[in-house]
Amino acid sequence: MMPSFESFIKGHKPAIYENSLCPLFSKVLPDLLLKYPFINGDNIALNDEGETYLFFDNEELKESFENQLSDITKGSLEFHRLLGRTLGYPPKAVDFYIHKEVNSQLSQRSVGLYYMGVNCSSDVLDLDENCQWLWEHYPSHEQLQIRIDSSFYKVDYCDFDRLHQLKRLAKVAV
Repeated sequence: MMPSFESFIKGHKPAIYENSLCPLFSKVLPDLLLKYPFINGDNIALNDEGETYLFFDNEELKESFENQLSDITKGSLEFHRLLGRTLGYPPKAVDFYIHKEVNSQLSQRSVGLYYMGVNCSSDVLDLDENCQWLWEHYPSHEQLQIRIDSSFYKVDYCDFDRLHQLKRLAKVAV
């Protein structure tokens, strides 16, 4: 699986949210600080350890995030919605994350998606749409990985037959 910062550096992701305690990230941090607009500090940190950074591929995206952030409480559902959209997650995956925070029973329907440095959860019911969104927004012939419970399954680029098999498997696990 490609780390999110690697996908960002290669120009695939619009933004990354990372912590300096991550050893791989800390190695590339000095270069990122010189090359990309970023925000760091308490207004975006969701944990108290290390230093949290949000890097953007351009100044306009950073300014847009900062403008929207000014009306939002850190850690709130709206903060997570803004962060998820800024990081380039599928819209339905972002919405599912928000709903899951309010209704913990939805966790039973959660599967993990890992593709091109995008790591997010999806409602199994939205799996087709979220995977298609990822393939359309991050076109690459890399395999997408889906986590169902604690197992990982690979899906080739736009292999909807395999995706439907895994969707059935995930529904059985629920």
